[in-house]
Amino acid sequence: VYGFVAGVTVGASWLRRGQLSTALNAGFKMLIGAIGPIAAHTLLELAFVGQSERTSRATGTVQSAETSSERGLEALATTVFAFASLDSFVIVLSFLLVASTVALAASVARKPASAKIRPAAIAMTAAWVLWAIVMLAVGPTFVPGFIIAAPLSMFGLFAAIQQRWFLPLWLGVLAPLPLVLLTRFLGGAFPNWAGRYHLSSTVVLIVMGLIWLKGRDQVVLRLVLAFSLLVSAAGVWLVIDRSNGIGDSVDELAAMTTEEDVIVWRDHFVAREFGGFANDRLWLSAIDRDERIELARTFQRRGIDEFLWIAIDGFEGDFPGYEPTGDVVGRVEFFNSNIVTMERISP
Repeated sequence: VYGFVAGVTVGASWLRRGQLSTALNAGFKMLIGAIGPIAAHTLLELAFVGQSERTSRATGTVQSAETSSERGLEALATTVFAFASLDSFVIVLSFLLVASTVALAASVARKPASAKIRPAAIAMTAAWVLWAIVMLAVGPTFVPGFIIAAPLSMFGLFAAIQQRWFLPLWLGVLAPLPLVLLTRFLGGAFPNWAGRYHLSSTVVLIVMGLIWLKGRDQVVLRLVLAFSLLVSAAGVWLVIDRSNGIGDSVDELAAMTTEEDVIVWRDHFVAREFGGFANDRLWLSAIDRDERIELARTFQRRGIDEFLWIAIDGFEGDFPGYEPTGDVVGRVEFFNSNIVTMERISP
């Protein structure tokens, strides 16, 4: 999406200057640079897997775009939400953070290098202090909104509006956002940091905001940089906490099993996060009922009379010819809130 829009934008900017050949040349190269990796990736998937998972997921996402309420909520979450929650307090706090950031950016736009303390700066500081208190109280968690995770991006928006030389870059940054929000995968907006699918826009807006503020108000620049470092520190805290938590869970899980065990999981997040010792065990997946039925037939043909079923919500009973033995091998805490159950299954 970004490569396509960037190619069109660069080509159009050269075309405005009357340089048709340069416009076509630059636009064509950027489009090829965007389409080439996608085509190569798709061909590799078709050759080795038989289907393109990413293409089919994106196509299905676009076709299900009628779920406008869910898509709108996720678009809002990845733009302005301060925490991964729909709690009314979080919504109010998110509004305060965004509103104070917009007010401060507008103040700088109207009157650069002000010698007086800007009221909007006081309001923004108060909102960020409240955010920090809440983060300390609830513990490390996601900040899904890119305006919250990167407050300089809002100043980049004002820079794009005020500075005419930013116009082509502005179009290349903002024009892809509706397409990204339309085609992004649903379900991952809240466990997400700074709207990762439109990270390209966020990074460019940060740079634009930094350049703009540096030439207009050094005091505000230092203030916004301090808030940016604050939220980045919270992100590092989250990574450390999750990494240690998953590492502890993996150690517990490894202690409950042996290299001879056959382990079947249902939730793909479990397999992804517990991949640290995947090479030491026989891991198999059975995400839905059809896959579980097929796996049961494979076990019967291979003479496998016992396996361990691991899932967040327990056994679902879709393995024909196999039943739970009642032997719960263990329960492992997963992501500090969910309990992964490992149960022995046999004919």
